[in-house]
Amino acid sequence: MKIDFAQIIYPVRYHIYTLTAYSLFVIGMNLLGNIHVNLWSLGLMISINIAVFYSLNGICSRFFNYENTIQLAMQLLTLILIWYAVVYALIYEVFPEIGRTFFGTGHEFHLGKYIRNITAYLEKSLLAVIIFQLAKLNKARNLALLAEKEIIIKKERQLNEIIERQLVLEREGVRIARENAQLRFTALSGQLKSHWLHNVTGKLRERISNGQNVTDLFDAYLDVLNYFYRHGGPDTNLVTLQDELHLVRLMKLLNEELNDGRKTLIVNVKEPLIARQLPPFTMTTLLENAFKFSDQSRPEYPILLVIESSPKLLAITCRNRVDISKVAAGTKSGIGLHSIQQQLDYLVPGKHEIIITEEDNSFEITINIHY
Repeated sequence: MKIDFAQIIYPVRYHIYTLTAYSLFVIGMNLLGNIHVNLWSLGLMISINIAVFYSLNGICSRFFNYENTIQLAMQLLTLILIWYAVVYALIYEVFPEIGRTFFGTGHEFHLGKYIRNITAYLEKSLLAVIIFQLAKLNKARNLALLAEKEIIIKKERQLNEIIERQLVLEREGVRIARENAQLRFTALSGQLKSHWLHNVTGKLRERISNGQNVTDLFDAYLDVLNYFYRHGGPDTNLVTLQDELHLVRLMKLLNEELNDGRKTLIVNVKEPLIARQLPPFTMTTLLENAFKFSDQSRPEYPILLVIESSPKLLAITCRNRVDISKVAAGTKSGIGLHSIQQQLDYLVPGKHEIIITEEDNSFEITINIHY
């Protein structure tokens, strides 16, 4: 983890306090040891140490990004050695007069004495630089740890929010599944007890009582009941378009028998994709409602069921002429459109739409399922 020292600062008042205390301490100690001390030389020493302190710290803060204490120590040592070389160049080569006047450099140069003298002269500022940089490193580490802690807390908060949303979705899924199971049971019970199926049962009994051949009708009747039992349970998922169309043909056969052989239903299938899947009872529920409320006594107004199946859309349209007297006398079971809507919401959520059109005595409903 790299740390940018330029971002770690201290209030200005801290610097003022430090410089004042340092200057008073140095002057006091020197006056205590030698009352005849040269205040000019003492002030020059204090100024130089302060300049060294701030210049070295400025370089560190401007150019160094430290990762650990060892690297910090190595870079500070390198910087101090470079500083020794720069000071030598200034007082011995560039400005020798200043060196002789203020620092007594007129004698022969000796490396060991030079390092000893400059270290003794600047030891206070050099030690302060090291301590200051270590303090900044420690503060930077603390800030980095706090930043990492905030990131961890933020991630934990986000994770908790995700978990809470997931729990809400799971509870919603359980609720929808329970409602769907209850709906399927209600739908199955309603279909088995529907007025239309009751009429079919009565028609079969009448034919059997009259000794007529009801083999085909009875087989169709059993197939319808089998379909209701097989796909009406809570574990049922989508069914194929072929299965649903087979049930539609069975219902068409039985409904025509109820109406003395009149063609009460026309099924128009365009571009069928028989493997296409859809919720069970989608079309049959539409037909049950149409059988219940349509005027089937007039063959010129048959119920029309149109199925258009394309790669990305399944459109089911049921149109019938409404018998006003049946609508007025009929009782609503609550299954019908509500059942279809619930099935679509559960099995193809967000991928369907129901369009209802009522004009005069006609009723039309279209169900679009997108794939």
